[in-house]
Amino acid sequence: MANQFHRNNEHGQTVAAWVLTISTIIGSAFIAVGIYLAIQILWIIGVVICVIGALAGYALHQAGYGQKLRK
Repeated sequence: MANQFHRNNEHGQTVAAWVLTISTIIGSAFIAVGIYLAIQILWIIGVVICVIGALAGYALHQAGYGQKLRK
């Protein structure tokens, strides 16, 4: 029973999850620096990176690079 539970659970170790996580960290860093230095273009770039990362993560999941659905 326990083996069946862990077989389908990848705990976020997928390409889609890593792309989403890394792009969110980079985008958040841009946002933080932009707010701290009061440079509007930096936090706008950060928001764009976060949005593109979310879309890329979703697209990768739909392409089969995300966690498989349980049946």
